Amino acid sequence: MRHQGLELPSELRWEYAYRAGTTTSWWTDDTEDSLKNKENVGRENLTLLPVGSLEPNKFGLFDMGGNLCEWCRDQRTNYGSEQNGDGLRPSRWQRSRDGASFRIIRGGYFGLDPVYAQSGTRNGISFTDRFGILGLRAARTSSQ
Repeated sequence: MRHQGLELPSELRWEYAYRAGTTTSWWTDDTEDSLKNKENVGRENLTLLPVGSLEPNKFGLFDMGGNLCEWCRDQRTNYGSEQNGDGLRPSRWQRSRDGASFRIIRGGYFGLDPVYAQSGTRNGISFTDRFGILGLRAARTSSQ
């Protein structure tokens, strides 16, 4: 991906994109009802939807809090340890049972309750794990 100018976003970058200028529990508001027709999470029809089936956030990004969980570039470490510049957290490798490192995933997926898709909710899984609920959103650094 990097040779295309694309990379996984840092966790901080992902959260900034998800929030789209808001400070609420979800980019939509502080209530689960506000997610209706905006995120594919906590719905009765538990199925993956085509991208763009619901409304975008204020930055024009679709499915940030639902549909699939998304990989971030960061390893699973504590808040407050971010490096200046790229915002990544330093390598403090947490290992799974198979010896692989844990990476951050953000957002919810179609089968989760909305609480798991809140803007500040974070999880870490081994980057060797493969589930049908994981996706990625490639990012490009703009040159200004």
